[in-house]
Amino acid sequence: NEKAHTKYWKHTSEELTRELKRSDEEFIRRSIAKYDSETPPIWAVSEIMSFGLMSKWYKNLRVSSVRKDVARLYQVHPDILESWMQHLSVVRNTCAHHSRLWNRRFERIAPVHPHNHKVLQSSYFADGHPLSNSLLIIVYLLDIIEPANSWRSRFFALLEDCSVIDYGEMGFAKGWRDWDLWKEK
Repeated sequence: NEKAHTKYWKHTSEELTRELKRSDEEFIRRSIAKYDSETPPIWAVSEIMSFGLMSKWYKNLRVSSVRKDVARLYQVHPDILESWMQHLSVVRNTCAHHSRLWNRRFERIAPVHPHNHKVLQSSYFADGHPLSNSLLIIVYLLDIIEPANSWRSRFFALLEDCSVIDYGEMGFAKGWRDWDLWKEK
């Protein structure tokens, strides 16, 4: 309903306003002055947005072509990207607040699985929304954002340091490290 939508946008705008006021970034002050506006352009604002706020903004973009253009960069449907952003925001907050990540099931905000995707096969995703699904999404997105990233090798090193880990409890299927997605680049 329109009233609820407007209220949500107002809430999101208030969050952004707080972020802008809290920011001590020179480029934010210059953008506000240059564009004679309370809110700088999105390319500037996105630099100071929290991941959770970025997720909310993407969800509430009114122009569907913009949502599609952003999702196209990640080679997924806009609804899938939206669910991933919301999901990863919860995962990020879990980590940031030192909550238990191990053996956690993300039932409340489960990521949508893509179908007929050339990299992320549906069979890669485990039922029950375990941590392995989150890690699949992270490695996939990082490979697009920064193809030369070292996250995968650092993740493997962490797993090797914790030799008692049962990968099945994390949701990984047998042979998961042999999947193309997990092979070192």
